[in-house]
Amino acid sequence: MMDAWRVLLVDDHPLTRHGLRTVIELIPGVTVIGETESGADAVRLAKQAEANLVFMDLNLPETSGIEATRMLRAALPETLVVAMTMRQEEATIRQAIDAGVSGYLLKSASLNEIRSALESLTPGGMYLSPAIAGVLVRSGSNGVVRGSNGEVYEHVSPREREVLTLLARGLSARHIAKELHISERTVNTHVTHVYRKLAVNNRVEAINAARRLGLVEPVA
Repeated sequence: MMDAWRVLLVDDHPLTRHGLRTVIELIPGVTVIGETESGADAVRLAKQAEANLVFMDLNLPETSGIEATRMLRAALPETLVVAMTMRQEEATIRQAIDAGVSGYLLKSASLNEIRSALESLTPGGMYLSPAIAGVLVRSGSNGVVRGSNGEVYEHVSPREREVLTLLARGLSARHIAKELHISERTVNTHVTHVYRKLAVNNRVEAINAARRLGLVEPVA
C-alpha cells in the first residue's frame, strides 16, 4: 500500500461523492484532494492536485468513466484508478480492466471492503470485489486468476503459462525460446508481462506465485 493515498473522486452525483468522501476519509492514510463530475476534467485535476488514486464512476455524461480511465492511464501512468460503480455486466468489467483500472468496486461496498482494496492496490495488480469476481467466474471466463488469500490478478495467457512452466523447470530465456520456437526477445516480453500481472519482481517470486495460484505444477 502507498504511504498515503491522495484521492480524486469522479462522479456526476454530488451526494455520491459526498458519501464516498465521508467513508474513505475514515481510513488512515487517505486524503481526498479533489472532486469532479466530469471525466474530461479528471486528467487535468489529477495532475493539478497530484492525485495518486482516482475513484472513477463508469456512468458519466459525455466522456465515459472507461474513456476517462484510458486518458488518465495514458497521461499519468503512476496514478491508479479504481472503478466505483453499480455496473456488474461482464462486458463492462472487461472494458474497465482493459482501460487500465487497478480495482473494481461496487457502490454498495462497505468501509472494510474499501479499506481492503486500498491495502492491496499495487501497480500492475488488480482488486475485484467478490461480487465482480463472481461474475467473471460464472461467465466461464479465464479473465482473472484468484489467489488462495483472495487476491485477484490479471489473466495469465496460455503462452505466458507455458513460459512460466519452463521458468519453473529452470530453463533460461534462450532455452525457452528454443523450446517454444519463438525469439528470445518475445520470451523476455512474456516474462515482463507475467511479472506485472503477478505483481512480482523476479523469477523466484514469479515461480512461487505461479505455484501458489496453480498456474504451474508444485514441486514434487
